Amino acid sequence: MWLPGPKLTAFTAVLSFSGVLFMVVLGALFKNESIGLLEDLPSLGNVTFTSWEQRRDAISVLYSDNAINCWVAGGMYFVVFAASAVRFYKFTR
Repeated sequence: MWLPGPKLTAFTAVLSFSGVLFMVVLGALFKNESIGLLEDLPSLGNVTFTSWEQRRDAISVLYSDNAINCWVAGGMYFVVFAASAVRFYKFTR
């Protein structure tokens, strides 16, 4: 079975660590309901709202869902980072 060498594992560790940072920051921005990320929310579909409060609550739920999705993706990047870092450590030992 082919296993990656030290250069590829170091590259993967660096790339996945940057992915962890990016997804954690993006999740924090979604949790903060940053107005710049409003266009990145999924559409509400053909739902009709009778008041602004209902629309605001629906948008808030979408922000929260996207924040959780970003944090889950950040966790997946962390798993890849940990596996790459362990593999790189074994090469340098």
